[in-house]
Parts: sequence; C-alpha cells; structure tokens
Amino acid sequence: MKPTLVRISMRSALFTLLIIFAGQAVAQPLFFDDFDDRVKDQFLIGNGWVAFDQFWNGDTCSGTPDGTFFAGEAENRNFWTAGQQGDSYFRAGLEVPAWDGVLSNMMRVYGNQYFPGGTGCERVLVFQDYPNIKPGDYTFSFDVAQDRYGFPENGEVIGAFVQVLNSSFERLYFETLITDPPSADPNNPDSVRTRKQSIEFTIPEDWDGELLQFGFFNDVKEPLGQSWARAGAYYDNVTLEAENSGETRYTVRTDWFVQEEIEAIIDFEVEVTLSCDTPITDFVISNGTDPVSQSEREIVVILEDGDFVTATVQVINEGTSQCQATQVPRQEFTETDASEECAGVELEEGDSATCTFEYTTFFEGIPAIGAYGKALMILLLLGVGFVAVRRFA
Repeated sequence: MKPTLVRISMRSALFTLLIIFAGQAVAQPLFFDDFDDRVKDQFLIGNGWVAFDQFWNGDTCSGTPDGTFFAGEAENRNFWTAGQQGDSYFRAGLEVPAWDGVLSNMMRVYGNQYFPGGTGCERVLVFQDYPNIKPGDYTFSFDVAQDRYGFPENGEVIGAFVQVLNSSFERLYFETLITDPPSADPNNPDSVRTRKQSIEFTIPEDWDGELLQFGFFNDVKEPLGQSWARAGAYYDNVTLEAENSGETRYTVRTDWFVQEEIEAIIDFEVEVTLSCDTPITDFVISNGTDPVSQSEREIVVILEDGDFVTATVQVINEGTSQCQATQVPRQEFTETDASEECAGVELEEGDSATCTFEYTTFFEGIPAIGAYGKALMILLLLGVGFVAVRRFA
C-alpha cells in the first residue's frame, strides 16, 4: 500500500504578502550609533568599536609610523571603570550621560598616557570596520561636543577619519577632518552645545570589496608639551550612509510532507541561517519568535512547518546583494530538498526571492521494533510473568 503523504499546514498567501510588504521602509544607514543603550560601567565601548595606536619618532604623525599596536575591541575607560582603578585612563570611554545629563550618552575619545612610544608623535584611533564596501558615494557624519575635562589648548589634534585598505592592509585612501566642537565653560554644563560634521567620499569601481574604516583620532606630541588629557572630544549619532541606497527582500520558508500515521511524533523545528553580503536592515519571523542570533549580515531562526523569515536587505549605490540560506532539521530520518534560491541568489534593488526547504518523512524512517525485536520482547514478558507466578505461588 502506498503511504499517504499530507502537507501539515498552509499559511494564507495573502497573509504572507501583507506581512512582507506592509509598508515600504525608508532605507536605513549602513551604520548608526547613538550610544543610548550603554551603561556607564560596561567593560567595552561595544557595537564593534575597536582601537589602534600608532607612533612616530619625529614631531609629526605623518608617513609610515615607526610603531603600531592593535588593541582590539575598545575598552570603556571612563571615571567608573578607570578612575576607581588608579587613574588608568586611555583611548576612549562612555559618558553616561555627558555633561551631567545636559547631553545624552556619548563616546569620549582622548589620548593614551601609557603609549608605547612616548618620544615623538602619538596617535590614537577609535573606529569601525566596514568590510566589502561597494562602489559609490558615501557620507560619514557625527555630532561632536567639547570634552569637559580636557580640550586642546597646546596644539593637540582631534579629528575624524576615513580610510580604505586592501586585502594586504595597504592603504588606498585616507582622509581626515579636524573636529571643531563649540566652545563651552567646563563649570557651566548649560553652556555646552554640539556641532554636526561630516566627511563625504567616493569608492571607485576598482576598490569594490575592500575594507572601509571610519572613526576618530587624536595626535599628541609629548616632547612639545602636549597632553593626552587635552586631546579629547565627545561624539554622538555616528552615521555611515550611502548616497544611493535601496532595498531588496529575501524570504526563507519551510514545508513538511509526512505520513499521516506519524504526524503526532514529528519534530518540525528547523534551524535556518539566512545571510547576505550587504546589511540586513529589518526582518519578519512569521511565528513571532525571536532569532537565535543576529548580526549585521546574518540571522539564525527556528522555523516550523509553513513558517518563514523575510529579511529586508540593503542594496548600495545601485549594486546587488548576494543572499543564501542553510538549514539543520531537528528531525532525523527526513529527506530534504531545497529550491535554487537557497544556494544563493543575486538581488537588485526592488527584487525579491524565496528559498523553500521541503522535508519528507515516511513511517519507514522512524525507528521501530522489528519482527525479531517483537519476539524477543514477548519472551521477556513471558519470563517476567513466569517468575512472578513462581514467587507468589
């Protein structure tokens, strides 16, 4: 007799379309950080901020540095994490909030008193990595406020920068902007103001896929009497935007086909990983659950039969986004089939694609006791019964 297969559930196509396309969202920045989710005593700045030290033996921070030190993720060195540990201030810290609450949470970038150089020009960089940059026009913008506890007064340099590195970490492009916060009275928090500044730049075609870095720096020349404590500024609303930025959508859904006799014992959960080579700006999971994990370009979710996840993906400067999906079913003894879109699809602005994973489970695939196993079970039961009768006779 041929097994009867049934599709366990079907979701309304109209319902699906309403969820996926309800409201066309405005394109999101490629990066944004306003530091509002931070707490004052956390160990790291967070959200991917990293730190780097450079030093030169001469009096200028130019040319090839004589020494470098990659510090990794930037530590949060503010009053609560550094001041209570014996003045261990260096590089950057979170002001939560800044200027006694007159300003919101901000990131303070300043010098490094423990600089390994100390004999010439010292540079601290605190920045973001943005890999696989696409050709086109971009803007890096931010708000800057005066550092309350130390600001340049002896030639210290505070600024923002953008640079592009190739796969060998050779510099292809480097542009700086001196940050210029409005003057404020350190003893009068109400006098503080912020100023918006930006760097506009273009990525040419031959830099497609290279590494973009953007963030803040300061230069201090201790032999000239400059101070790490006077090389600070507060930053907020840090944003990276593409001049031409659109959206596309990529959906992953699951469908199960099972034999009716085993429907009740099937575990329909599947772990699905959806990833794209441009930022995922939003997503919808039809079953209302939270993702297992998520990052800028990847989301991992648990789907059951008929569920789907739809990602809104940014397409930069009229380019494309490459998206794909993988899956791990929790039910063993199941055949899996995937549509072409699961292996990878290239999407332009306004496009959409759906990857469908189909699963088929038969009764023959479920572990069961065979004929010999049943005979052995009967003999064991007879033996137990015989012993019981002899014992109580």
